[in-house]
Amino acid sequence: GEGTRFQLRLPQSMAIIRILLVSCGGRRLALPVTRVQRTLELPWAEVAGAGHRRRFLVEDEECPLVRLADLLDQEAAADSDPLCVVLTETQGRWIGVQVDRFLGQRDAFVKPLGFPLNRLPGMSGATIEADGDIVFIIDPYPLLEGAAVQAASP
Repeated sequence: GEGTRFQLRLPQSMAIIRILLVSCGGRRLALPVTRVQRTLELPWAEVAGAGHRRRFLVEDEECPLVRLADLLDQEAAADSDPLCVVLTETQGRWIGVQVDRFLGQRDAFVKPLGFPLNRLPGMSGATIEADGDIVFIIDPYPLLEGAAVQAASP
C-alpha cells in the first residue's frame, strides 16, 4: 500500500518527429524526414552549370541544385566529391538541396521557436541533442519557393 507516484507533464506544443541530421556551414541542422524525398551522394561530374544555376538529372528529369548554406545566408563549405544532396519537392518540382554531410536520422522532441526566431523563414522549431547542443529544424519549403522560381526562369 506504499509507493511513489511520478507525473510527467509535457506541453502540448511539443511534438516528436523523425529528423534527418545534416551538417551545413559547420553547424548541425535538421530537416523533417517528411520533407525529404530521398538523399543522394551525387558525383561532382553529374552536376551541370555553375553558381546559382547548377543542375543534375534525377530519373531523366533536370533538377536544380541549391546550397542550404546559401539559402540560410551562411558561409558555404568547400564542395566535396560526392556532393551530399537532399532531394525534396516544391511547387510540383524536385529540387536538390546540397548539405556538407549527412549525420543520420533520429526521432526528436521538437519545441516551437519563440519570438523573434519564429519569424525567420524556414525555421520550424528546435531540439536539444544529448550533448546539450541546440539543433534548429529547417523546413525547406519556405526557403525554396524563391529558389524554385529563380531556377525555372531562363
